[in-house]
Amino acid sequence: MGCTAAFSVRVNAELGLEYHEERVAAKPYFKSDSPTKLRADVIRHLLATTVVLQGPNSDVGTPDVPEGKVIHPTVEKLWLGAALKGEAGYIAAAWDST
Repeated sequence: MGCTAAFSVRVNAELGLEYHEERVAAKPYFKSDSPTKLRADVIRHLLATTVVLQGPNSDVGTPDVPEGKVIHPTVEKLWLGAALKGEAGYIAAAWDST
């Protein structure tokens, strides 16, 4: 059985910051519970793959607003893109079967 559902995910940066000659496209996290490391990594990965960065000192980030800090990745997760594509394929197949 083939999957015919089209599936697309976009994350828009809501905030542009510039400090110490570094430009950051950010998706702030406002919920009262702190985001898990995986959730922050997913947001950062989606931003990095959908936002066009300008300049050599540009990056994406996830500010945890309630905690007053920016969540930085500690280790690059090379598997994350494949895992998200797998999840998207599962959702598209489930959607197609309804």
